[in-house]
Amino acid sequence: MGSQRVIQNQAIRLRWLGYYLLLGGVVGLGVAIWSFSHIIQLTGGILLLYTLIFGFCVYNIFCARLLLKGSLEKGLWNTKLNLILQTLQFSVMGYTWEVCAGLGVIFGYDFNTYTPTFSTNIPSFSIVLNGGNDDLTIGINVIALLAFIYVDRFERQLERELSVFEN
Repeated sequence: MGSQRVIQNQAIRLRWLGYYLLLGGVVGLGVAIWSFSHIIQLTGGILLLYTLIFGFCVYNIFCARLLLKGSLEKGLWNTKLNLILQTLQFSVMGYTWEVCAGLGVIFGYDFNTYTPTFSTNIPSFSIVLNGGNDDLTIGINVIALLAFIYVDRFERQLERELSVFEN
């Protein structure tokens, strides 16, 4: 009974993250649908990319649902994976991965011009396969990184509190 109360109290602390993920997923879906509706020529590659984008938005909503419903073990694991996918952003010789399903504050470095970069994002996606450019950039989404650290620490604290009730 006591361990259940600890889990419920801890789950309340994660509601903000669940709402953040839900909002990011819904806004991301809206942006993706709007963008998809403006495609002039649909090819297999574009369809594959939009499938990934839609899938990522739905995955965001799925993670939010797990956290908001109190399914902590699955919710924390999936949320950490989700945040890892959003933390690192890069563009290397025509291949780009820039996914932000919420707010993003990105600090990076452009190796072509040897300059640091800074940008802010709302839900956005840039997944490019063989884009034909010579970009070489890397960036870290600080908000996703901080959220990951928070979730990881939260998970460790929850494990410690539950071990007290098990012993």
